[in-house]
Amino acid sequence: MKKIGLAVVLFAAFLFAGCVYDYGVSGELEGLETDLVVIEGDIIAGGITEVYVSTTSRIHYQPTKGIDVLPREPLCQVWVESAQGEVWPGKDTTYLGRIDVLYGTNLYQRRYVVDTRDLPLDGEYRLCVSYPDRGEYHSAFRKVITAQEIESFDFSFAPDSSHVNVLLSSRGSREQTTYYRWVYQENWENEPPLMPNVLYMDYYMLRLSEEQKDRYAECFGKYASSEILIENTGNLSENVVKDKVVTTLYRNHRKLAWLYSIEIYQTPLDKEGYDYYRAMKINTEELGGLYDPYPSELRGNIVSATYPDEAVLGFVNVCTRAEKRIYLDGKANKLFDHRRCRSLETLRHPGDMKYRMWYDAYNNLNKRPYDCDVERQLVEIPGAEPGMPPTHEIVEVRNCDDVTYWGISECLDVQGNCYPKPDFWPR
Repeated sequence: MKKIGLAVVLFAAFLFAGCVYDYGVSGELEGLETDLVVIEGDIIAGGITEVYVSTTSRIHYQPTKGIDVLPREPLCQVWVESAQGEVWPGKDTTYLGRIDVLYGTNLYQRRYVVDTRDLPLDGEYRLCVSYPDRGEYHSAFRKVITAQEIESFDFSFAPDSSHVNVLLSSRGSREQTTYYRWVYQENWENEPPLMPNVLYMDYYMLRLSEEQKDRYAECFGKYASSEILIENTGNLSENVVKDKVVTTLYRNHRKLAWLYSIEIYQTPLDKEGYDYYRAMKINTEELGGLYDPYPSELRGNIVSATYPDEAVLGFVNVCTRAEKRIYLDGKANKLFDHRRCRSLETLRHPGDMKYRMWYDAYNNLNKRPYDCDVERQLVEIPGAEPGMPPTHEIVEVRNCDDVTYWGISECLDVQGNCYPKPDFWPR
């Protein structure tokens, strides 16, 4: 099989507790489809190993009202294997990844889990994947690297309250590796500070039902770190990382409207792993070109047993992991100004001018609709059974033809991703 020439677009998009990146690939792969297999997820000794298997092809979600969307990737076999041949089998744990509130649809994602809590620390291990119609893939055998200690992980408020830094300090012994890697997961309560009655969609106003509002009120936000966070303390007198800024939270950001949480995952690397992530960091952050040539060192440590020349994307580390979660009550700390959400702008638009004004408010002014003119009408409801007198009820009728009310997107935006409530959430 000929050596593969590739040009790769790297968009780092970390998924929960793994290290899966979204790769777009152009090029030819003789004998196989042009999309490449992506396998990522560290083998965590003393913990649960989570593995994500995908390809570089993009699958677009087409919303269908009330129909759940199941993973479209084929079901693979995943396991961890020791150098002595002992096997820790994995299992597919399809989970609710996202909710489309507007269409009442649940979107599920595939994740493989291997219980490696009893993995002996003195062994060598590799990750194996059997992919339907493509063959078997495995990482290189690697020894377990012990994670350094997280000394502190906390919030640091700026003197002018304009932002909050999330700071991390870690310490390793002289015998431990000097190479560090971090990823983090953010979660927050995503209920709109001001619940809208309508939303703008494709030049029209769509009225939200009470059921849709209830689902929006139960929404949670989630973000997995996309930047590559690594450190080498080899040139320092001590194996110490002090007050590293993991991320910065800015005042009045939507994620600080209610309760916010962040969890850090710290894993140790050897020089090979550090060089892999450093090369990826340079390629994605410093070179700045989307179609830069794909460096050979970015292929990682995964190979195809079926097609030895096939390029496989990803790097599998074998290690223990240190982790810590902290919470911040944005409302109690007044990090989000809820009062400004009540400042609404009235748009008066006689005739067909409404479509142009709506488009401009939404796309150019970053506004979102709150409501239209509301008229209360007395409606007659027929009797439940023949011969029973009708009843009357006052209902609200929304007229969006002449007047609409708009506010800032941070207060009203409900078109972002909606995730289910995490199991660990404290309230």
